[in-house]
Amino acid sequence: MVVMVFWGLWMARRHLLNVARKAFGKAPEVDDSGEFFSYRKAVLGLFSGTIYIIVPIGFTVSTTLPVALTAFSIFLAWAAKFIILKLGGIRAYKKAQPFFLGLVIGEFTGSGLALIVDAIWFVGQGHELTGW
Repeated sequence: MVVMVFWGLWMARRHLLNVARKAFGKAPEVDDSGEFFSYRKAVLGLFSGTIYIIVPIGFTVSTTLPVALTAFSIFLAWAAKFIILKLGGIRAYKKAQPFFLGLVIGEFTGSGLALIVDAIWFVGQGHELTGW
């Protein structure tokens, strides 16, 4: 079944490329006037249907412990990026990237050092780093 789906997509690849180009305004020469839906509406429907299928999966996954513990951090990172881009533009965003990369590298370095210290001096005991 999966092979047949991929074979069908492969055979229709040129047409699907034309549909995508027409939907995003890059191919005005492609005529979709004889179709039931315009190509733009068809692509929008495809994206909407995909989101409609994926969102309930996201609701189910969002109740798991790792997602619950990291969701606020992901939101904060998104909010910081949004504010930096809104207030300072792409130039401020490019200047802020090393700072945020340093935060991530610092977290990994600190956790890695703690793991090494545990492995050398506290064999079999260890300690909690995150409190999970």
